[in-house]
Amino acid sequence: MSARGGVGMYIKETHQFSERSDLSIFIPHIFESIFIETHINNKTIIVGTIYRPNTPPKADIEIFTHTMIELLN
Repeated sequence: MSARGGVGMYIKETHQFSERSDLSIFIPHIFESIFIETHINNKTIIVGTIYRPNTPPKADIEIFTHTMIELLN
């Protein structure tokens, strides 16, 4: 495990949300993400943060790209 990197979000205390663990992906040294679901003006909104470490040789761009495509689908 590295002491660097990671993803996070700051969410105002008055906003209700739930983490979408089905969308949040962690592949060490390749892909890190966190997603939440919230409701604004009677609409469901999904918001995410994605991080791609760029330290070779572990930052495999092909695995990252494949994971990103799968997540977007």
